[in-house]
Amino acid sequence: LNTIDACRYCPMCRHACPSEFIRYRESDTPRGRAILLHNVYRAGTEFDASAIEAIYNCFLCGACKSWCAGYDLGGYDIPELIKFARRDIVNKGLAPAIVEKIKVSLVENENPYSLDINTSFSATSEEKPADILYYMGPEINFKNHEIAKAAILIFEHLNIPFTILKQEPASGKILDLLGYRDEAIGKSKNLAGRIKNTGCKTLVVSDPLAYDAFKNDYPEWGIELENIKVVH
Repeated sequence: LNTIDACRYCPMCRHACPSEFIRYRESDTPRGRAILLHNVYRAGTEFDASAIEAIYNCFLCGACKSWCAGYDLGGYDIPELIKFARRDIVNKGLAPAIVEKIKVSLVENENPYSLDINTSFSATSEEKPADILYYMGPEINFKNHEIAKAAILIFEHLNIPFTILKQEPASGKILDLLGYRDEAIGKSKNLAGRIKNTGCKTLVVSDPLAYDAFKNDYPEWGIELENIKVVH
């Protein structure tokens, strides 16, 4: 509420927001989103289609927060506000159809692209105990296989034993960013269990979103990767 009250009057970060420059709409600026959320959380109106679209148009890049002169004083955090609003939208059953489609794909096939899990790089992986576990993330696992192949070449050149999870699960990070916190935590618990079962001591991560989840979100959700070093 403090973020809403402060940001709806302040345009000082709007030049840094990349989403504004797609359609040049005030609702696609941090201030515009704060005004829309003021209508919901202060004035008591319901989320309408235009407000929901504006909330999901946010990239969650954090540019607004990095430019915010008042962040150190008031802790005004638009990205966290947007994530909160998305969870509220999901809980009300108002998520846009495309968002729901992405959620279903992540839950059922471990990727946001509606691709069959059997097309993934890890579909035929031989999962085995190892000190090093390589985690790709869905972008590499389902689309950019050449990155996984390059990483494997490095491991093999250095004669480092490693393993890859068969049908590698998603980290839950994208689900959380879309507002599906419960599904995200469910995914994270499953993945954490799979990681621990390998007995690895080091988790090498290509996906920066997954790395952020392992280092920051998992501890916040009470999911620990005990004695496993996570590197990106």
